[in-house]
Amino acid sequence: MQDLSGELAEAARTIASTVARAGKRAWIVGGAPRDLAIGRAPKEIDMASAASPDEIEQLFAGTIPVGRAFGTVLVRCGGLEVQHTSFRSDGAYRDARHPESVRFGSTVAEDASRRDFTCNALYLDPLDGSVEDPEHGLADLDRGLLRCVGDAELRFREDGLRLLRLARFAGRLGLEPDAATLAGARSSRDALAGVSPERVLDELSRILEGEGARRALDLLAELEILGRVLPGATTRAFAGLPDPPGTALGLAALLSDDPGGLEALRPSRALRQRVGEILAVARAAAAAIAGPRAARIRWMRAPAFDEGVALARARGL
Repeated sequence: MQDLSGELAEAARTIASTVARAGKRAWIVGGAPRDLAIGRAPKEIDMASAASPDEIEQLFAGTIPVGRAFGTVLVRCGGLEVQHTSFRSDGAYRDARHPESVRFGSTVAEDASRRDFTCNALYLDPLDGSVEDPEHGLADLDRGLLRCVGDAELRFREDGLRLLRLARFAGRLGLEPDAATLAGARSSRDALAGVSPERVLDELSRILEGEGARRALDLLAELEILGRVLPGATTRAFAGLPDPPGTALGLAALLSDDPGGLEALRPSRALRQRVGEILAVARAAAAAIAGPRAARIRWMRAPAFDEGVALARARGL
């Protein structure tokens, strides 16, 4: 807890103390305990407890029921909005995103068993600093492993977006997926068909904006996932790009041979335009440099010039 920012620690303790008065124990869960365990500073916290959504809404004023049916309620605390999810176990997944049924639970172990990766199934008590680790995520972090909770194929088929999250965590955290996790990912690639383009674009943006983007994309290519979510994509130009490249430059590099694949992600007009501007600058590089000064000046004044030059250099243009 001493490595958590003062604002986050205060919010966590306030929520946990309030929940404790109702006879329940609240935990910081997921990414924050994982990041603390590997010496990173979390930027946000999520919390979980055996308290039901009804109980949370009674304990805290001004809650927001962002995913109440699945036990998730936003709690406003000290200027922050903290996501609280009731302990639960999930029924079958029919839409590659949401469970068909949810049963609220009472134990950390039950809640941990439905999470995606062991490193995200860590629970930190903000009041006494104790940790619960029912899926042995700390041992996996110590060994540099990224491992699914339970059956890897089942985890990925429950939500195909976890295939992209696998790559993002491997790249960002410097973890190596274990053999069972890789096998589960390869056998579950068709689960991506159930994931909306908007969710895919959001996850790809997280990859392209974060640490280890190159490693994440190489893993997606290795697992033959990249081409499924972004037709025509290639990672050839990434060796010469900044890491991370950012969303627009990253997509332009991936689609430099076939930019039409971008439409599969249903991008915003602004993103589509920016990617097009980067590609235009890159493609004009050789002619502009060899041409007259006036043409070169017009090229240098083009939108997205810096990103376009970075892509031109990476592609050897």
